[in-house]
Amino acid sequence: RLGVLAPRAEGIAQAAAAPLTVGQEEQLTPLFRIVGRGSASSSTVAVILMWQGSIAIAEELYYRGVVQSGLEMLLARVLRLPGPTGSFLAGLCAVAAASAIFGLVHTEFASPADATREGSEGEFSAGHWFRVTAAYGAVYGALFALTGHRLAAPIAMHTALNTALCIDALNRPKREVAESSH
Repeated sequence: RLGVLAPRAEGIAQAAAAPLTVGQEEQLTPLFRIVGRGSASSSTVAVILMWQGSIAIAEELYYRGVVQSGLEMLLARVLRLPGPTGSFLAGLCAVAAASAIFGLVHTEFASPADATREGSEGEFSAGHWFRVTAAYGAVYGALFALTGHRLAAPIAMHTALNTALCIDALNRPKREVAESSH
């Protein structure tokens, strides 16, 4: 289903107006304390870019450089399929496995409170976060494989996506539930 990866225009507009999830709010709290909300000055963007660049470097080194590469070497040895076909299948399985692990780890953004929020229709569930982030992981993994196991392209794309999401989050409304629960 492409619905997860290619939402309709009204879905994008609704998402941009929706409050952040509890998990997102918690992870972005330090940023909000430093730069405030609704602030997207050039210095704010630079801070976000450095922060998200650091995260992307660490995650891509681990998920693509260690997990995906290690799995690809292991699978090539275990499958023992000769030539380009064996290498392709090992690489494909490694991308799928590394992406699944990447997606699983990123379910931290889901919370029971968000999953049951009225009108959420599951877009804040752990399953949703898994599907979306595993898909991003697959794109990063494919970039890594297609560029000859070089990390520059997946790091750049990961940094750009995370930076855009953080800038978008600066303009999102603050969660009413988060305010009243503390």
